[in-house]
Amino acid sequence: MVEGPPRSVRLSARRRPRTRRGFTLLEMMLVIALIGMMATALVLNIESMMRQSEASAVEGAFWEAARTARTDALLKRRTETVRYDEKQAAFLIESAGEVRRYEIDRADWKSDLTVEIAFKKRLASSQFTLVAGQLVDLREIPSIQFFQDGTCTPFVLELVVGDSTRRIEIDPWTGAELLPDEDAS
Repeated sequence: MVEGPPRSVRLSARRRPRTRRGFTLLEMMLVIALIGMMATALVLNIESMMRQSEASAVEGAFWEAARTARTDALLKRRTETVRYDEKQAAFLIESAGEVRRYEIDRADWKSDLTVEIAFKKRLASSQFTLVAGQLVDLREIPSIQFFQDGTCTPFVLELVVGDSTRRIEIDPWTGAELLPDEDAS
């Protein structure tokens, strides 16, 4: 007598797989929740990228003006003054009676976006002031200067674009950005 396959195999071979014609309510809700979470993350990232784009447009105009002013001061052997004109939304280089404009590209910006730009000078430690519990160690100055030897006025550029704030401290010897101290918090 020939023996057949084990009984458990024969039973499973007789079962028909259950066919499904659609998705369950739970599966549909899970997919909708995942799509919602991904859409939310996308919208938040796009807003963040727009704010970064706006701030980088301001920084780009500043760096272009600063680089030109420093180069011209070295090559033309004269002092170049850089200031920000709020009405024109541009950095202006003034030298020997001529004025050159470096405008901030605001083509894609919202009309209600606020931009505040200030040049500030670091005060000596004896001049620090405590205002409303905050230590004030910077004083606003109207403009900065680049000199014939390539140096510039020591300054900090404070940019407020919408709700983002950035401070850029400039090395007066090189005109480059100083990196923040790791110890400072």
